[in-house]
Amino acid sequence: MRHDRLFVSLVERVREESMSYGIPSIDYADAFALYAAAFATTARFRRGVVVVDAGSGIGYSAIWISKAVDDACQEECRIIAVEHDSRLAGRLRENLTRYPWRRLTVNVVAGDAVEVASSIPRVHFAFVDIEKHSYPAILRRLWPRIPSGGMIAFHNAYMPPPPREFYTTVSALEGAVYTIAPSTAGLLLIAKS
Repeated sequence: MRHDRLFVSLVERVREESMSYGIPSIDYADAFALYAAAFATTARFRRGVVVVDAGSGIGYSAIWISKAVDDACQEECRIIAVEHDSRLAGRLRENLTRYPWRRLTVNVVAGDAVEVASSIPRVHFAFVDIEKHSYPAILRRLWPRIPSGGMIAFHNAYMPPPPREFYTTVSALEGAVYTIAPSTAGLLLIAKS
């Protein structure tokens, strides 16, 4: 990972700002795992990669994902950061434009993540951290849009746990290979073979 002071400063500032808003942030273990998963997925496709961060808050996870995609992208990659609270979406937009992305276009959408996911034709990588009861619905919407080699990551695989229906849905996915990265909250990674 190409470390630079601006990136480190930005993620630290946004993490602190998230806490001041009462927005729970992913922990560092999840952030590093998310970076690695987004980087590897982007490196596989290299061009035209579309990434979704569903439940972006003010941008902490979106910044980690954006950095990974920008580092691996060769041409025309895009992140769609979705936040249902329009006030937070405004802060999200400001925070994501504070870094000089080289090959990444940033789109911020204020709206329902399940509905937004339904409107995107192709998604190479997605990170989902929305209300846990909506996990089964967004998984059903996203999975058909994920190409072979793509991936979806879900936060809070352990704590607080998603509904049982979610894991039933995961186990029934055609072409899915999945695991839980063993962090405090758990990061479920689902790759499409």
